[in-house]
Amino acid sequence: MKNNTVFARKSDIIIIAVIILAAAGFLLFRHSVSSERCIASISVNEKIVSEIDLSKTADGEFTLKEIQGPVFEIKDEKIRIKSSNCKNQICVNTGFIASPGETIVCLPKKLVIEIKDGKAPSSVKTG
Repeated sequence: MKNNTVFARKSDIIIIAVIILAAAGFLLFRHSVSSERCIASISVNEKIVSEIDLSKTADGEFTLKEIQGPVFEIKDEKIRIKSSNCKNQICVNTGFIASPGETIVCLPKKLVIEIKDGKAPSSVKTG
């Protein structure tokens, strides 16, 4: 009997190299996106009540006078709703968000927190 065991052909090596390069490119892209300045836009009833530059805001908790109940927390350039007096607690269970496009929604309070990239000019205000 012949033992024709081939561990890797030339085409297999090329496919593996392409996969490794794609993974490295993805990781570099994620790193560059996460290092950009991000703005947390908080709106109630579709009206923006606060915009917070997460890279320039100290860690801590806060509330907003425009909405009763939710306690917001900023930590390590991320934001979340730490507690709320709404029934289902979906907004609380969402956890921290920090990347552009991520959102937290509280339907009973008509509250939305959306992360936007800091490229567009914006008048940033904290609550």
